[in-house]
Amino acid sequence: MHPEPLKSCADPAARFQRWGCAAFCLLLLVFVPLFVRMPLTSDTVLYDLQARTVLSGGVLYRDILEPNLPGVVWVHLLVRSLVGWSSEAMRLVDLLIVGSALGVLAGLAGWMHRRPQHPAVSSEPSGDFASGICLIPGVWLLMMMATFYLSRNEWCHCQRDIWMLLPVSLAMLLRVQRYGRHGRSGDMLRCLAEGLCWGAAFWIKPHVAVPAAFVMLTDLWLAENRREELRRILLVIPGGLLAAVPGILWLVGSGGWSDFLEMQLNWNPEYLRAGAERRSLLRIWYMVRRFHPWWLVDWAGLTAALLVFLQVVRLRAGGNRISDAERWSLSLAALAVSWFLQALLLQHAMDYIQVAPILLMLTFLSSLRVRVPALRCRIMICAAAGWGLLAAPQLTSERLRWWPECVGGGGSPEMRSALACGRFPDWSGIDHVVTFLRNEHVGPGDVTCFSVHSIHVYAALNLLPSTRYVGVAALQQLFWSRRQEIESTVIGCGHRFVVTDNDEVPPEPGCFPWTLPVVCESGSLRVHAVR
Repeated sequence: MHPEPLKSCADPAARFQRWGCAAFCLLLLVFVPLFVRMPLTSDTVLYDLQARTVLSGGVLYRDILEPNLPGVVWVHLLVRSLVGWSSEAMRLVDLLIVGSALGVLAGLAGWMHRRPQHPAVSSEPSGDFASGICLIPGVWLLMMMATFYLSRNEWCHCQRDIWMLLPVSLAMLLRVQRYGRHGRSGDMLRCLAEGLCWGAAFWIKPHVAVPAAFVMLTDLWLAENRREELRRILLVIPGGLLAAVPGILWLVGSGGWSDFLEMQLNWNPEYLRAGAERRSLLRIWYMVRRFHPWWLVDWAGLTAALLVFLQVVRLRAGGNRISDAERWSLSLAALAVSWFLQALLLQHAMDYIQVAPILLMLTFLSSLRVRVPALRCRIMICAAAGWGLLAAPQLTSERLRWWPECVGGGGSPEMRSALACGRFPDWSGIDHVVTFLRNEHVGPGDVTCFSVHSIHVYAALNLLPSTRYVGVAALQQLFWSRRQEIESTVIGCGHRFVVTDNDEVPPEPGCFPWTLPVVCESGSLRVHAVR
């Protein structure tokens, strides 16, 4: 059975949706100004430096090092060419990209409830899933996803893992549009377009290949006509390969193809090994603490996915037909679970890696229908959203007092420092160092930022790095066998000043650059002069 259409605002479901709309608007009113004024992280500044290098006539991979594929640099090239170089502009673009992805995901979850039959977590061995009420209805899904994303620390924003959710969600949208269209016209174009979306996401981060493969294999396993589904997959793959052509042409045309291959084939194995060594139970535990209580979404999603999988297995064993809705439910589960597993097992133990899995788990949970009283379900939703808000670091008096200035004022080191959730960098120290270097009339090639988080100095002074190595100390750790090569290049680059951060990289007496005299000191930052 299906719920009756909402006929008036007196309907409890309609009132609950109206409350959700009001809560969502209030959430945006409070969080968005704080979000836009939060500082950018060193990752975003690094991609900006790479984009600035290309726009200044340099060559990516040759003139500035990048271990990863260039997709995110292309995004920065487009964004910075259109909206400028301010941190607020980049954060507004981030809101646009992520908001679009969440809108598509919410639409995909809602598609389930417009189908003739709806899947649900049920243990009854029937030929169809039990009907019930939506677990996270309508605008409440957007409310919970926005609460989660806007309340994360700055290291979770403007990142590759969350940006590639947009092409992935579009790929899933094209996939669901093919359900029930056996052999209809336009099927081939949709498959090719889906492949292009997966391919675009792959340029941003190749780890997306894991969830893409899981989704395709799940659909192949559940398909009533596996030959037809295999034919579709064989059309999706060329679409993905087609997405590689513009990128390869850009690399060849820009002169960076040989350096790109050198990085991927000779440098990256060591980079991947160094990343694996950074995964530890202690780092994961700290990450769980920072994500509390949202890590519970992962466990709820994993449990629900297992129950849905077992239910589908029972249906197939009983000779029952798997409906398109049931197939779609398991496809969403495959996307969320495989993304979670590759983020946990293949990538660094970093906060931003786990943002996309939680958003996908929320989407999957929202697609389910459950047999619980509507009032109890609504109380659970409100309690979950309230719990997430109580844990939001932005909703503290120290940060909320900056809200009026975020709306009407300009940025300042004090405001950036107050809104930042992480330790690095020391924003007051950055401001003092920038002032000192500006008074020294530094120009191109004059400054080397030795530590990762000191590269904000480059951005503040509109300077390019003195060598192709940005964040020298981190690169020496990631590429240990090339440590001396990196150091000798930096020492001989002709710079005038080296910026270090003693909290990030403890000094090594007798080693470069700590043998150089300190001419400016602010907080944990030091400026060393090259005499």
